Order: sequence, then C-alpha cells, then structure tokens
Amino acid sequence: MITINKAAPNEITHCYKLIQKLAVYEGEDSNSIISLKEFINLTSTTSPIFHILTAKKNNIIAGIAIYYYRYSTWKGKHIHLEDLFVDESYRNEGIGKLLMEKLISIAKTEQLKRIEWEVHSINIEAKNFYKKMGAEISEIWQISRLEL
Repeated sequence: MITINKAAPNEITHCYKLIQKLAVYEGEDSNSIISLKEFINLTSTTSPIFHILTAKKNNIIAGIAIYYYRYSTWKGKHIHLEDLFVDESYRNEGIGKLLMEKLISIAKTEQLKRIEWEVHSINIEAKNFYKKMGAEISEIWQISRLEL
C-alpha cells in the first residue's frame, strides 16, 4: 500500500536526502548548494514558499514531489512542480504516477489551470513518464535564468 500525504516536520530530513539523490542522478550534485538547515527552515514557517508531498510504502518515504505556486498573466495561478523523485529501489511501482495524480487533484480542487515543470535534457526516463501522463514537452518555450 502506497500513501501520499504532505510531508510531516519529522520527514523533512529524509526528503532533503532524496533531493540530494536526484541531484546525483542528474549529474548536478555540484550545483546543489542549499543546506539541510536552510531547507528545514524554509519548510517550518507558517507560510512556506514550497510544499512537499511524500509517497510512503510500508511507512518508508519512497518518493517526493516538491511544488509551489506561480502566476501567469495568461493562465492565472498555477502549480510549479520543482522536483519529482522516486528512490531507485521503488521505481516502476506506480509511485511517480500517484504523486502526479495527487498534484493534479490539488490543482483541480483549487481550480487551477496548469501544472508546469522543467525536465533535465538528459533525463529521458522522466520525459517518457511525463508524456505517458499526458504532458507536452515544449519545444517552443525555453527556460531562461539569471543567476545572481
């Protein structure tokens, strides 16, 4: 049995470890600079800037989805999925799909029009997963960043 819930305060450290695994998986571990202390502080405020869903199997966190709200002048308020990660030992069990379905449910309940996210160019497995979920991988809109 797999359960999907918002992360409890005592689960934040484990969620952080999964984010570190994601960074290694995508070859971006040298770019992961946020500390565990900062991560915990950001989630423990009365108005957190992001939210974490956990997927548990046998009471062990097997996957996470981290999201926050954005605004589009064309579409209104929507969800940005920052990270979706399922620990390697729990893949191909439908956990990623359950996390996405929960996120879709949240968006529909809140009457939001869109969920968007970024996919690393090397992560073919993720691209295929998102396409199976009905997502469009845009060739038109390109991500731009200004690092400070």
